[in-house]
Amino acid sequence: MAGGFALIALIGTAVGLATGMGANWLMRRLKDKHLEIVVSFLAAFAAYLVAERIEGSGVLAAVACGGLIGRAQVKLAATTRLEGASAWQLVEFVLASLVFLLVGLQLHGILARLTNYSGWQLATLGLGLSATLILSRFVWVFATFYPTTAVVAVIRGGKFTPSLSYPTIIAWTGMRGVVSLAAALALPSDFEFRDLIVFLAFCSILSTLVLQGITLKWLIQWFDLREPEIERASPALVEARGIVAAAIAGVGAQGSKTRDVLEQVRHSEEKAAHAGHAVDPERLRSVMEDRLAALDDARVRLREHRDELDGETLATLIRELDLEEEQVRLAMGDSAPAKA
Repeated sequence: MAGGFALIALIGTAVGLATGMGANWLMRRLKDKHLEIVVSFLAAFAAYLVAERIEGSGVLAAVACGGLIGRAQVKLAATTRLEGASAWQLVEFVLASLVFLLVGLQLHGILARLTNYSGWQLATLGLGLSATLILSRFVWVFATFYPTTAVVAVIRGGKFTPSLSYPTIIAWTGMRGVVSLAAALALPSDFEFRDLIVFLAFCSILSTLVLQGITLKWLIQWFDLREPEIERASPALVEARGIVAAAIAGVGAQGSKTRDVLEQVRHSEEKAAHAGHAVDPERLRSVMEDRLAALDDARVRLREHRDELDGETLATLIRELDLEEEQVRLAMGDSAPAKA
């Protein structure tokens, strides 16, 4: 049994990685933001369908494919990243809503088929599973939180003395969501305990969302939360923020501040226009291209720190560069930005 599960997981992961690599290769060559976004959507579905077809895990295939595509987003154009993130947020909201709607429509039939269990038995199982999930998260968080923070403090050379509030709140935020429900719904319709598993997944989601979701705000207010005393940020984070700040400020690789140069060019062009002389658009475009080069250089340097920064921080820093690039390209009138 264990070997069979391992094989299914291995096949699904391999299919997902292969599909993700193929999608990344294709997206870097399409040179069209809409087609690139479409490929990112289709790749996840393709990975799932192929894996299921060859007796692999479709869920793991989609996860592996998505992880690989997400990691390669830094190599795409800024406008693709910005618009792709917005598109995925919308689709994520719609799909999550549809999954909950689907289980709501199926729940009546599921309860009707669970004839081997009384109402009290189902309620006991649902409450027992929910309590187990909540308590197990507390055990895991408290068992890993303090050793991890101690290691971080040693690496950073700072002091971090968290109170009881931090692991408590982290443990209480373990709400279950659409992923658990989607995994249960993905079971074959002829699976022996599928109805019971879907019902228990729904119970765990309902109980954690209602109980923990409603009381989380009160819990945070009850604790006297303060910022942890960390003497200094990690060197990688400091350097990464410096790279972004320099690029946005307009400091290029050679140390020239293109914002100042740009203002000088604009001033001279305005004087030439008032004097009746022809305006040279190439000078302005040259300065703007220098700014784009500085932003591209900053993204390349950020990618060198990819393994030292967490994914959310890296995505935020790259988004700042992308927004700055969009402003520059809007001023230039470019409709087909080059890729980073």
